Amino acid sequence: KLETRPALYQEASDFLDRVDRALTKRFQEGLFSARRHEKVDGDQTKAIKALRLTLRYFRKDDFRYREVQQRLDQFSGR
Repeated sequence: KLETRPALYQEASDFLDRVDRALTKRFQEGLFSARRHEKVDGDQTKAIKALRLTLRYFRKDDFRYREVQQRLDQFSGR
C-alpha cells in the first residue's frame, strides 16, 4: 500500500495550478491586446510589442511560447 502524500504535496500542487492559470490568463490577454492593436488600432508596431512582452513570460518548451512566436512570425512574413 502506498503512503498518503504529505500536505506539502497538495500545497505545491495547488500553487502550480494557480501559477499555470495566471500564465494562461497573461497569454490570453497578450494575444487579445496584440489583436486589438492590429485590427482596431491599425498599429502593427504595438501589436508586435505586445506579443514580444507576452513571449517573455514563457520558456521555449511551453506551448504558449510557441503560439506567441508563431503569431510574431506571421508579422515577419508580411
